[in-house]
Amino acid sequence: MRVIRIDDLFETQSQQAVDIRREFISRYIFEVFEGVVRYGPLKSFILNKDSSWGGADLAAKLLGLYEKEVLDAILSKSPRFTTLVNLGAADGYYGIGLLKADIFQRSVCYESSEKGRALIAATAKANGVDKRIVIGGTASAAFPSEISKLGVALNECVVLCDIEGGEFDVLSLHCIQQLRHSMLLIELHDFMVNDGDAKKRNLIEMLSEHFSITLLTMGTRDLSPFPELGMLNDNDRWLICSEGRPRHMSWLRCDPLT
Repeated sequence: MRVIRIDDLFETQSQQAVDIRREFISRYIFEVFEGVVRYGPLKSFILNKDSSWGGADLAAKLLGLYEKEVLDAILSKSPRFTTLVNLGAADGYYGIGLLKADIFQRSVCYESSEKGRALIAATAKANGVDKRIVIGGTASAAFPSEISKLGVALNECVVLCDIEGGEFDVLSLHCIQQLRHSMLLIELHDFMVNDGDAKKRNLIEMLSEHFSITLLTMGTRDLSPFPELGMLNDNDRWLICSEGRPRHMSWLRCDPLT
């Protein structure tokens, strides 16, 4: 007979309750904001509430708080980078939102899920940027060559990579050499793969030949600028800041040396 530990049961049930509450708060803020980002660099971006990736993250996105460190890094890019290449584009938050804000002229979104690609297409059309976006399937190590065939110069690209551990396969030595004049932002998922520590060290070693590398981690959030949150209790307000991650995540910002 299987023994169920009380502390394990509590852990599971409490986590489920937190996830449900985060989703509820996000849906509430979505209705208040009518699905339009009000704050931050992506202001006026129309979100799609049907996102299967980040329903609980909708509030943070509407407030301009979601992955703020990544957005700040992108905003500090060189003007020469006019194309966003998003590996693991999910619902198109970056691939569409950064076009709507005219931070990039065009974007190429790789997304393995058919539902995700359909969602990106619908959201791009709703935001009036569907003519400036290319939507592809699963990214492979050959994606730099695919980008070049689209007529996009790799030295004009910011590559944003969030592929749940696939970064260690896609970002091969040859791939990195092709991208040596691009700017890269890579979310690390070494804890999700076998020999993750060794793979992370190897990836950083390969990148360091061509890039100056900065480690980004989630920092502080300030909720004081948002009067719309005034009626929420403390727990609900701070749940908006949670991105529901399994651990403290980190990103590599890679600026080309040449």
